[in-house]
Amino acid sequence: MPLLNGQPIERVPSPANANGRTSGWEIRFTGEKFDDYEKYIERLTRYRKPIWTCKHTGRTCLTYEQALLEERAEAHLTTGIGFSDMLVCAMLTFLTQSTLPISQAIDALYYRFQNDFFIGEHIDVRYPDTEGAMYECSVVGAGPLPQKHELCAFDQSDRGTGDETPSTTTSVNAAIERLGEGAHEVIAYEQRKHRLYTVRLFDVDGSSIEGSDISVPATELSRSRNVFTKVALRQFLDDH
Repeated sequence: MPLLNGQPIERVPSPANANGRTSGWEIRFTGEKFDDYEKYIERLTRYRKPIWTCKHTGRTCLTYEQALLEERAEAHLTTGIGFSDMLVCAMLTFLTQSTLPISQAIDALYYRFQNDFFIGEHIDVRYPDTEGAMYECSVVGAGPLPQKHELCAFDQSDRGTGDETPSTTTSVNAAIERLGEGAHEVIAYEQRKHRLYTVRLFDVDGSSIEGSDISVPATELSRSRNVFTKVALRQFLDDH
């Protein structure tokens, strides 16, 4: 977390009824929510002042967001964790809204973001009709999250990657249930598995191939296995 006068500052607690509100104000890069506009502007103005320091590099005279981005970049270099900036930002926002202990936070992050991908993110796709061959690609589009009543329309035996058996699904559901009441609604694991994404392939030189766009469900996409793991998530939590 960026430093102010050598110390991190406490985040503003969310209003008691924040989860049920449809109005209010939120600071994008911290996830802090406000029901008072003047307090929101006061906090945002403070974040925009060049008074912050990156805790990793010691560089000063940064805005809060500049310091935050520099910390993430430095953490990626020093830890070797290959999380994209989009994923890091989304996970940090998720964590600011969570009160889970670290042991549960790892599971929550894993199941919440395992099948969540972001436009611009470089990942792998299991290309159709290639007997499971994986190709490098980037995400160029994302469809809406399927509604619960739509899930019955998916034939999981055809759509799935073959990695999940009934026992695996049971294990995942049990792990999510242990996170507490409402966890299934927040994580929406089954819905995220079937969201459609549009991806564009890369050639051998790492350049995107025009006209190669395909739409596939999240089950056909993956981050490198040595990137998005629970071990890497624990290290991410330790660093943040």
